[in-house]
Amino acid sequence: MSTPVSSSSVPECNRCGTGKSRGRRRRCDRCRVAARLETVAPAVLTNPELQPLVDYLSTSTGSNLDDVVRWLRGGIAIVLQALATGELALTHEALDTCARHQAAEYLRYRLMACGLLPVHGRHLRAYQSWLRRPCVGASPAADVHARSDEECDRCGTTDPGRHGRSPRCSRCRIATRLEKVAPAVLTSPELRPLLEHLAVDPRPNRIQVWLGGGVVDLLQALGSGEVALTHEALHTWHSPQAVPHLRHQLIACGLLPAIDPHLAYFET
Repeated sequence: MSTPVSSSSVPECNRCGTGKSRGRRRRCDRCRVAARLETVAPAVLTNPELQPLVDYLSTSTGSNLDDVVRWLRGGIAIVLQALATGELALTHEALDTCARHQAAEYLRYRLMACGLLPVHGRHLRAYQSWLRRPCVGASPAADVHARSDEECDRCGTTDPGRHGRSPRCSRCRIATRLEKVAPAVLTSPELRPLLEHLAVDPRPNRIQVWLGGGVVDLLQALGSGEVALTHEALHTWHSPQAVPHLRHQLIACGLLPAIDPHLAYFET
């Protein structure tokens, strides 16, 4: 039987001399992140506004910290440096206009998780960004496929989604689907923000497909109170594949606090 290693036998960081070191360079988590930032985005370390992000990245554990050190380069490093120097504002709107779109999106979730940006739904942001784009060479009259003039056959007030289909708005399409697969969601006041969030999704067909999969059992359990609306309760759900996307939707609509998706996957 192997003898457990005491915490006193773990060598201290050879950079700060206080934290417990890991790896061949004998550096603590904070110093590993700081050393990478000094190389790729030094302005981050001198900007007090971004200190919560540095603290958040330094608290990643195990392989997650290795992932953090690995992605602190390339486009993400350039976007970080721009945020630290003030070239790019620390707002959702500024990240929407960033030329390095993938790096900005990946970094956005870390900024939300550490509290530097308010929680904002990914699909809603994409929809708002699309609305701001100019339509070159087209007039409103020429956009004959944008929407139908008929009213929703369920609520009678909202324009339907597409031509050639039942004249029903996105909100009513979602409600109709939930009535069949997870009716408890519709009667739960606690989940009302989730319904509102799904109703404004710019890709309602994908929501319809998603609501036909394994997530419906979890939604029904949340609506009936069988499963508590917490990250811890979602960790214990018997079908882990149904959890990640629903967790993202619940965070986006404000029903759950922001959490690092990689850390959530590791804990699950």
